Amino acid sequence: MTGQTEHVYDEVNYAAASWKRERRVLLKAEVVYGEGKEPKDNPRFVITNMTQSPQWLYEKVY
Repeated sequence: MTGQTEHVYDEVNYAAASWKRERRVLLKAEVVYGEGKEPKDNPRFVITNMTQSPQWLYEKVY
């Protein structure tokens, strides 16, 4: 633990039962640290057809 907010990015292909095909899902796992507070998990996801890296897309587009 560094005591500072940390991020991990990844991606998976996923298809909900109602979808005709798989979609690209970007994942961002974040732990947020605040002064005098307990660390807080902050998971996020985005469905996209863009091809750039998950980290680049989260930081520059989303």
